[in-house]
Amino acid sequence: MNQPPGEKKLRRLQTNFIVGLCVLFLLSQGGCATRPVTLAPEIQAQLGRVGVVSAQYTPAVEFELPAKGKLGGAGRGAVRGTGPFIVLVPSFTLAGFKSAINTPDSLVGAFVGAAVGAMVGVGYMIGGPISGVVLAEAKEVVEESEAQL
Repeated sequence: MNQPPGEKKLRRLQTNFIVGLCVLFLLSQGGCATRPVTLAPEIQAQLGRVGVVSAQYTPAVEFELPAKGKLGGAGRGAVRGTGPFIVLVPSFTLAGFKSAINTPDSLVGAFVGAAVGAMVGVGYMIGGPISGVVLAEAKEVVEESEAQL
């Protein structure tokens, strides 16, 4: 492969630049991710040789409680079924446009894609509340668990 001398120099310059950037990035990543923690001597004596890592942020704690009763389960199922509907109809429509973009029937492809997406999405919207009702806990059980929590 015969390359002009100018192109060879350019390729070598690009390679050296990329290697130099990689070395620079690797060398600049020094240090620890957390600050060292110094514990009181009493606590150190209790723990022994245990590693302690201090978090510099408050961890997010979130409880997802079950739906209360059949109606609450149906509502949660409807919400879970709406997400795929919102995603599927536009994506199937765009897929229909893309598949038929080179033909004069591109509008037909978009309508077919939208129809298929709507059918699948409606299946999710119907199946979501049904599965929510089936999987829902009794209202009394949920309230008792909340009281204990």
